[in-house]
Amino acid sequence: MNGESTIQENLDSVLEKIQEIIKKSADGDYIYRGEPEEYKEHPYHGKVSSNLYRALLTDAIMEEGIEEYRKIIEPQIEKMEKGTLEAAKEYLYEVGSETISDFEILAQLQHYGGKTNLIDFTTDYLIALFFACDRSYHKDGRVILQKRESEDYQSETPSEAIKRVESQKSVLLRSPKGFINPDLVVVIPKELKLPVLNHLEKYHNISTKKIYKDVHGFIKWLGGYLNPMLEFGKGVINQNRGDLVSERKEKQNWYEKALAHYTETLKLKPDCVEAYNNRGAIYRDKGEFDLALKDFNIAIDLEPDCANAYNNRGVAYGKNGRHDSALQDFNTAIDLEPESADSYNNRGLIYKEIGEVDLAVEDYNKAIKLDPKFSKAYNNRGVVYDERGELDNAIKNYNKAIEFDPYYVNAYNNRGMAYSDKGDVNRAIADFSTAVNLKSDYASAYNNLGVEYGKKNQLDNALQNFSKAIELKSDYVEAYSNRGAAYLDKGEYDKGIQDFNKAIELKPDYAEAYSNRGAAYFRKSEYDKGIQDLNKAIELKPDYAEAYSNRGAAYFRKSEYDKGMQDLNKAIELKPDYAEAYSNRGAAYLNKGEYDKGIQDLNKAIELKPDYAEAYSNRGIAYAITGKTNGAIEDYNVAIKLEPNDAEVYRMRGVAYRMKGELGKAIEDYSFAIKLKSDYGEAYGARGEAWLQLKEWEKAKADLTQAKNMGMDITAAFYNDYESVADFEQKNDLQLPEDIALMLTQR
Repeated sequence: MNGESTIQENLDSVLEKIQEIIKKSADGDYIYRGEPEEYKEHPYHGKVSSNLYRALLTDAIMEEGIEEYRKIIEPQIEKMEKGTLEAAKEYLYEVGSETISDFEILAQLQHYGGKTNLIDFTTDYLIALFFACDRSYHKDGRVILQKRESEDYQSETPSEAIKRVESQKSVLLRSPKGFINPDLVVVIPKELKLPVLNHLEKYHNISTKKIYKDVHGFIKWLGGYLNPMLEFGKGVINQNRGDLVSERKEKQNWYEKALAHYTETLKLKPDCVEAYNNRGAIYRDKGEFDLALKDFNIAIDLEPDCANAYNNRGVAYGKNGRHDSALQDFNTAIDLEPESADSYNNRGLIYKEIGEVDLAVEDYNKAIKLDPKFSKAYNNRGVVYDERGELDNAIKNYNKAIEFDPYYVNAYNNRGMAYSDKGDVNRAIADFSTAVNLKSDYASAYNNLGVEYGKKNQLDNALQNFSKAIELKSDYVEAYSNRGAAYLDKGEYDKGIQDFNKAIELKPDYAEAYSNRGAAYFRKSEYDKGIQDLNKAIELKPDYAEAYSNRGAAYFRKSEYDKGMQDLNKAIELKPDYAEAYSNRGAAYLNKGEYDKGIQDLNKAIELKPDYAEAYSNRGIAYAITGKTNGAIEDYNVAIKLEPNDAEVYRMRGVAYRMKGELGKAIEDYSFAIKLKSDYGEAYGARGEAWLQLKEWEKAKADLTQAKNMGMDITAAFYNDYESVADFEQKNDLQLPEDIALMLTQR
């Protein structure tokens, strides 16, 4: 909405309403009364009543039998007023002294707030219009046009000794029943009340200060001046408290209190620009954009050169995705107040949002030049550098943001992500930890913290933080996917699949979740399901190198080598520095018996990612197969150092030790593998064969039996290493007991 056009529209509506009153007045001698409400409801039903009549009905409004009650009191109104009049004379005058007229006494009682049967009218329809708009801003008002002369009431002009009579051009009506029925009514819509008041003050010099030109009027005016200020001050205090706290629930509590005070301010002072502006800012931050824009529009209508209102409305437009409108408002705010760092910063955010990154940086630079301690501008500039890959510059800006605002939660989270991208896991963890300490409901920081713990293979810590993120934000897709990946690394594949299912349910086009679930099925040896998910991931994201790499590995497990190699080559083509793809292709070459090519790819994987445990263990397998057992053991040692809880690597190192004839070390590794993974049948089988070589028949029989019970085909494993029992006995210079020989040869 354009501020100038809105003002003109309001002026047109005000003038139309004035013309309506003038037109209706043209055919008679009318006096006027303004009421801030229409009083259509029970028990008034649109009547115009005296304050005495209203006072008598008030206590009975909610009682049954109101109509009967009214029938009783209406004939008594004159008698009650007469009693009031006699009491006033007795109180105010000595017996026999000269008094003013009964009407003047009643007029003075009315003036000082007494309950009389008089009803205030005015000869000036503009003054009546003022009273119709001066209160009850949430309801329609009305201007009553009443013929001066009628058989139903008396009219009289009070003495000008009462100053307010002159300023209000008063006429008092008096009805025996305590009320009259209006002759004509002009309704004043509630949304027009404020523009009417502004028009009357600006063009006709009619305001509270002019209408109530006496001590009582000053007291009313003073209340109208001080009370809104007090309410506004309370609103600011509560809003500031909300801005200072990080927890969402506590923040919202303070904001709700602030909203109540600003709303009360506007009831008392409907032209308070600052109250509209501040209330709009709270609505905006709560995501209630329609209410926010309505408040900012009113603020701009009231004060068209209010730069802050344009700036705030621009932020609301930006959050609502209306970028062109946002830029227009920020430009206006800057034109009105060229030294406003906040407006430059906010415009920079919009430029970044629409891809005008250079313009965004220019605005952040300008904001910082205007306010060298503007932490938000430093943080926002840091984000741009971060996305450009200029991590050191990003971190410098985040440092500045934190220097000037040590409680700036987002800056800690952003700096943590920059450290993460640099591979500085410990500093990243420190920053994310600070973020969640400052803001205990910061779901994103918990998720980021989980990712970093995962990199350190501290999977329990990772799972704890992912779970906290999900607890705080139940639809947090990335946290579900990340927690699923952590479960995969722990070997808890079903839990991982459950989380990936949830992520896909929340976001059906989430390629990463399909890819991760495919990897989970791969690890469960459910290759067809895995390939199906990886197909979906690639369909959703055709340049998804990770999905190609995982699908290639699955094809190799299905012995579909050409498809597998094609996928792995594609993964490396898409992402030439993708260590995992080189490792998977290296393993594929090993499966094909092309050991030199396999070792070459595994070397590349380790070059790209020196802490890649799986690449070391795969190269260890290649070295073991090619008879380089010392090289194999060295690679297994590195893999174990990187991932000390990987049972399979201990088993494979045990195999290498056994190949070297170091059976004691082999058995030690097999035993540790079993300790890490109690249902590890292959480790029991390998240890069983080692016990055979040491002639520990009972231990061998126990381990082989355990392996068989766990589903291992011990006969196939035995014939994979030896041609026959005789071959085993010859190579190890021993003779197997018959029961063990039978155990190894029976399928």
